[in-house]
Order: sequence, then structure tokens, then C-alpha cells
Amino acid sequence: GSRQEALAAKEHQDQQAADRKQREELQAANQILHQEIDKLEHALHKAEVIEKQLGEKSKECEALSAQLTSALKQKAGLEQEVASAQVREAKLQAEVDGLKVKVEQAAK
Repeated sequence: GSRQEALAAKEHQDQQAADRKQREELQAANQILHQEIDKLEHALHKAEVIEKQLGEKSKECEALSAQLTSALKQKAGLEQEVASAQVREAKLQAEVDGLKVKVEQAAK
């Protein structure tokens, strides 16, 4: 019977060693998982910060776009004013030229 007891004791030791090894492997795997989770949380935080910055930049872009649209409208308005002023100037110049001709004719 002592041979069976010795065998049983050895099996028990082997089982304990196997259990210990499995527990150590699980702890190591668990540690790796925690490190990966930390990395992911850090990456997520960075992504959220970037997303917030993008939102702010997007608002800035919209505001600048609105300013640009308004500036372009003003420019178009000014260009029209310049064009009509040039037309008036040409008419006045024609009138002046016409008067000069009349003055010259009257002087003859």
C-alpha cells in the first residue's frame, strides 16, 4: 500500500506544481492584459483630446469661411461701385471733352 501512497503523494505534488504553474501563467497573462488596457485607455484619452481639438478647429474654419464669404460679398460690392464710378468718370470726361470742343469753337 505504501507504493500506492507514494504514487498518490507524487500525483498530488505534480498536481500542485501544475496548479502553481497555471496560476503563475494566469497572473502573467493578467499583468499583460492590464498593461494593454492601460495603453488602450491612454490611446483613447489622446483620441478624445484630438477629437476635441478637431471640433474647435472645425468651428474656427466655419467662422473663417463665413468671414471669407462676407469679405467676398463686400469685394464684389466694391468692384461694382468702382465699375460704376469708372462709367461716370468716362461720361464726365466725354462731357469735358465736348465742352473743350465748344470752347475752342467759340474762341475761333
